[in-house]
Amino acid sequence: MMRVGKVSYLNTLPMFYNISNYEIIEGHPSELFKMLEEDKIDIGILSSAVYLKDKDKYAYLDGISISGKEMVCSVLLFLKEDHIKNVYLTKDSVTSRVLTRWYVEEILKLKPNYVDEEEKADTILYIGDKAIKEYHSKAYKKIVDLGEEWFKRYGVGFVFALFTYKKNSVKSFDKLKEDVINSINLFYEKLKNNSLEDEIFKKYDFVDIGFFRKYFFECLDLGLREDQKRSLSIFEDFVKRFDLT
Repeated sequence: MMRVGKVSYLNTLPMFYNISNYEIIEGHPSELFKMLEEDKIDIGILSSAVYLKDKDKYAYLDGISISGKEMVCSVLLFLKEDHIKNVYLTKDSVTSRVLTRWYVEEILKLKPNYVDEEEKADTILYIGDKAIKEYHSKAYKKIVDLGEEWFKRYGVGFVFALFTYKKNSVKSFDKLKEDVINSINLFYEKLKNNSLEDEIFKKYDFVDIGFFRKYFFECLDLGLREDQKRSLSIFEDFVKRFDLT
């Protein structure tokens, strides 16, 4: 049975909503990267920076990604103060860490300290469900949507993650790609028609239905078009410059 790495965040729900006959192994993006390296999974949703750093070693399923449309709503920079001096970067996603450095150093032209403990930071990067929960806490002076900042600069949505596998894999992922795309389409059809199961909303009860719909219809883009591939090409330069993989 094919071993598929799933990021344990709300944003992957449509991809896995209606697929079966796979061994699903959950973790955050950095954990899944380690699993792929150790051949504990065959394919997984990994930070786009992993592929961009080593294109000779990795490939991805075309047509599928975790991207932002304009804002992404779940990769956020939280400012406790009016300044950015000491920044904590979550270890969960190398892509989001590089994106934060792009924003702080390339756009704001700042040179902050990067600290290893949240308690010592005035600015904190959170991603995924943690970011969504913190956003609703209203405990910060300013919150920056990094996907939105990227869109403002380049006019294309940011690609955070790809279904990544090793090029030397002997497995075919065509059936998985078909199943994932069908699952995404079914999820969105049901969400549009207000026919999703109540159990889903109970599982993700840290958001209300209004935000749930906004997140999937206005924030996330789970496809991968040519303009998004251009976005990847732009980001590749920053991956190499900051070299956090």
